[in-house]
Amino acid sequence: MGDEPPHKPSVQKFAGPQEYQRPAPSSAPGANLTPWSLQLIAYARQINAEGQYSFAVVLAHAACEWAMEDALRRLLSHKGLADDIAEPILRVFTATSLTDKRIRRLFAGMACRDPREQKWWKAWQASRNLRERIAHRGFAVTPAQALDALSLSESYVRYITTAVDKVVDRPASR
Repeated sequence: MGDEPPHKPSVQKFAGPQEYQRPAPSSAPGANLTPWSLQLIAYARQINAEGQYSFAVVLAHAACEWAMEDALRRLLSHKGLADDIAEPILRVFTATSLTDKRIRRLFAGMACRDPREQKWWKAWQASRNLRERIAHRGFAVTPAQALDALSLSESYVRYITTAVDKVVDRPASR
């Protein structure tokens, strides 16, 4: 038997997100955009499975914000703006979510896609509002609400990834 504690399968199945490292270019869709946001969603799924529903929702929406910030950086770079110009532009925004009208217009203009046309849009907005209630008022969520938020956040990140990949893969228009 020994002195070691029994194996607990729910403990540390997934290493928490590590410091972001830009990946080497890949041909897989989305591989060059937001690998950290996908890690965050995977980690959110793990902690959700462990019963930390509210924290899982907040973390999943943080992944959405990370994805959007990275997407805007890539789109601005693709349009020919150097990092020293793109950075002050991004600092003007206090939010990095498509719920912010200015962010949505900037993204839609550069990606030539309006996220409000997606079938997941209204449900994602409701999930985003749920995240606000959790983060600012300590609202507790049900397991079903958490699973919905995780799925919607993943849809959001995949949408952003696909939209940016389509723009970046074609020649920039200046």
